[in-house]
Amino acid sequence: MRIINTFFVLLTFVVAFWSCKAKKEVVQERLMIIEIAPFTLDCTGVGPMNCMVVKREDKTDFQLFYGGIEGFQYQPGYRYQLAVKIEEIENPPADASSLRYILKEVMLQEKVDAGLAHLAGEWKVLQIEDLMVPDSVEVSLAIDPDKAKVAGRGGCNRYFGGIEMGDQDYAIKLGPLAGTKMYCEATMKYEDAFFKVMEEVNHFWLKDDQLLLFTGSAVSILAERASK
Repeated sequence: MRIINTFFVLLTFVVAFWSCKAKKEVVQERLMIIEIAPFTLDCTGVGPMNCMVVKREDKTDFQLFYGGIEGFQYQPGYRYQLAVKIEEIENPPADASSLRYILKEVMLQEKVDAGLAHLAGEWKVLQIEDLMVPDSVEVSLAIDPDKAKVAGRGGCNRYFGGIEMGDQDYAIKLGPLAGTKMYCEATMKYEDAFFKVMEEVNHFWLKDDQLLLFTGSAVSILAERASK
């Protein structure tokens, strides 16, 4: 009987020890709102994989998301806004993240149009990467899906070129671009930045009446529909 009692005492101690250790694994946790784009991008983690494109509320831009979110099943073609719990893990495995994401609530799941037809019309560029475009500078896009053409102003010069869908939904290719060759000292920094990223754009997202053009996982051009 004494041996059995000793065994149960030791078993209780071991269970309590490992329970305490497990609790200590999570050193910090917090709640956060994150937004997920309707497309994924090729990326490389432990090996080649597809990554969600995610914007956390404490970040200014979208980033590749290499892990998963416990309790959440992603569907391409949908825009998501999630409330998640983020746990910071002490001493994670060498090939694992130190953060664990756990779904608390799906706040928004919205189907996003993928065709070029929805981009038809004129767009006023508000931002080029980190550069805000003032109202006094005209940077614009006029998209004609039927003719597969894009045109507009870069801040100084008029330009024109082609536009076509890529191999995946929301994938896009602009250019090659051509245009006039005037020099406008006051606006050239906007034009140079605009033309640089235009031919690097690879994805688009029509979000809340704003057009987001991506270079990789970053929004490189933000535009709104031009007033008529």
